[in-house]
Amino acid sequence: MEQLLALARALADPRAGNASHPYVMLVMGIVLATAANFRGASGIARWFRWNFEELDDFLETGQTPPSRATVRRALESLDEGFLDKALLGQGCPEGFVAMDGKAVRAACRPGSDAHDVSAFHAGSKAAVAVVRVSGKGHEKEGFLELARRVGRPGVVFSMDAGGLSRELCKAVKETGADWMVAVKGNAALLETEAWALFEDDPDRRPRRPSFETLCKGHGRLETRTHRTADARRINLLDPWPGLACVGLVERRREILGGRRKGHVSREMAMHAMSFDTDAKGYAGLARGHWSVESSLHHVLDATLGEDSCRLLGKAGAALAKVRRVALSLLRRLDGFPNVAAASDFAACSPAKFWRAAL
Repeated sequence: MEQLLALARALADPRAGNASHPYVMLVMGIVLATAANFRGASGIARWFRWNFEELDDFLETGQTPPSRATVRRALESLDEGFLDKALLGQGCPEGFVAMDGKAVRAACRPGSDAHDVSAFHAGSKAAVAVVRVSGKGHEKEGFLELARRVGRPGVVFSMDAGGLSRELCKAVKETGADWMVAVKGNAALLETEAWALFEDDPDRRPRRPSFETLCKGHGRLETRTHRTADARRINLLDPWPGLACVGLVERRREILGGRRKGHVSREMAMHAMSFDTDAKGYAGLARGHWSVESSLHHVLDATLGEDSCRLLGKAGAALAKVRRVALSLLRRLDGFPNVAAASDFAACSPAKFWRAAL
């Protein structure tokens, strides 16, 4: 919170000289209101009305609470660099960073650009960067920008099959980072050659030890068997930058109850990686990619109501970043079982939340 306040105080006020609300109060209030689960410009303006007197305890306030129109104008004028610095902090920590896109459903209309691509650090459970692109078909553009912005030695980026491109793999390696991407029909030659590495032919190449995990829950038992192979033997006319290893996971799901009790299904998934790892290491990485869904996208929708946001344009893009900043603040609080409980605490008393987050 102290770093965020220092960044807000360093912001240049883009408004006219006769503005009646202190800009720092507007910016910090928008973040606090979002953390308290007040949604959109109308909800944030309502939060200002309800907590205006209490805000005076720790922020310089004006004579009256800002209106909905004032909040919207503040969001539209909010400097993107400020929000990017608030998310990234002192730089992306080393470790696993999952990149994935998410549509803001309430704001999805023909020609709208309400599709956000996030870089999520699995270790700290925090979004370190976000880019708004014009639809799911443009996610690769967002992946490229995030990789160049966040990439550094010690970082491993993971992406689903939609992010598989030589340009992206090359951009990641140029930053000193590594990549792991799901392989499907979008890279047919690579997929064919990778499958050949796992054929049961001991005369062709030695088999590496596999690693198996069990997961029981939601009325089913899932067994995952992981294997890896050296991909440097793959010979393509147009090689993939940095390709070093491929991993294969087989998932076997058995239904444990109900009318479908005993039903078994199987599926296979493959990943290409720019670094070598064993089956156990690959198992953690393959599972870790989905933390962006469970720990970021689900929380943004279920707790902070992102899917109900109808704001478009600069205001909508700014509020998407503000939500991720607020989520990082909520996760830093101690003593709460989940983000929803921390958000309730922020809603009860902005002053207590402010002191707890310092």
